[in-house]
Amino acid sequence: MAQSESPSQVSTATADSKLQPAEGEMVTQWKQRRMSIISKESSGIQNDESKPVVSNRRRSTFKGIATSINTLLQVRRGTKARLSVSGSEEPKTPKLKMENTYKIQPDPGQTFQTKMIEAISKEVMEETLDNVKYNSSLCNRLVCDISQMIKNKVRGLNMARYRLVVHVFIGQSNDQSMQMASRCVWDDSTDNFSTYTYKNDSLVAVTSVYGVYLE
Repeated sequence: MAQSESPSQVSTATADSKLQPAEGEMVTQWKQRRMSIISKESSGIQNDESKPVVSNRRRSTFKGIATSINTLLQVRRGTKARLSVSGSEEPKTPKLKMENTYKIQPDPGQTFQTKMIEAISKEVMEETLDNVKYNSSLCNRLVCDISQMIKNKVRGLNMARYRLVVHVFIGQSNDQSMQMASRCVWDDSTDNFSTYTYKNDSLVAVTSVYGVYLE
């Protein structure tokens, strides 16, 4: 004898039978949408959310740098070409080529003049430091001025092919004992130096002028 189903069992079975087709349709729609997204990404088309497709392939930075360098070189060549064609460049004067003298000794009368350089140092220091009180900031400027003035006057002497080095020292005078020394590697037959010391009640100044002959 057939058993009758309860109303609750009948309603549950009916609801399950109605939900199964709906779930199948949703799965199908989801698969179709996924296939469409994959096809768009492979073809380079943006998806529905308007986001650019990011490629996993690493870009080469060297290629971009090489392209920019080539572009700059082309622009530079084109600019040079336009300048040469328009004639806006100034005419270049040919360089004067002089023959080597191969002199290892100064000419007669053009040697380092120690006495005259000492007189120049004395004159410049007495004119500049007369009645000057020692001040560290002031003396910092004076040593540069004195060395430049001495160098300019010594260059007026007839001493061709000599490299000049002028050293000036200014210190405070407190009746202290001071010693200064220098050592150079040069040729005694051509190179020489001159020194002069100036004193007043406030400061002590020492200048040294070195002359090195250039072959």
